[in-house]
Amino acid sequence: MEEVQDICTTLQWKYQMIDQGPAKGICFTPEECEVLFLTFSETGEICSPLLLHYNIHPATTISVKTQFAGMEVHITIIKVFQYLKAKYFFGI
Repeated sequence: MEEVQDICTTLQWKYQMIDQGPAKGICFTPEECEVLFLTFSETGEICSPLLLHYNIHPATTISVKTQFAGMEVHITIIKVFQYLKAKYFFGI
C-alpha cells in the first residue's frame, strides 16, 4: 500500500489508508473519478469495503467510473493496475 500511496502522491491523487473491520488497504480518487478502493479482506482477497459493509455480494469485486475523467486518467489507472499485477499479482 505504501507503493500505491507513493503513486498517488506523484500523480496528485487524493488517497486514504483503510483499516476498517475486515478490509485493509488504500482508497484513492483520480481526478474527476469516483473513489477507487484497493482493499483486501482478512483472507487476502481483493474486496470493496462498501460492499462488505452493506453485505452485498460478491464483495470481492472493485470498479471505478472514469466516464468524466478523460482518456488520459483512464489509461493511467490501467497502467497502475498493470504495474501492480506484474509486481505483486503475477500468479493471477
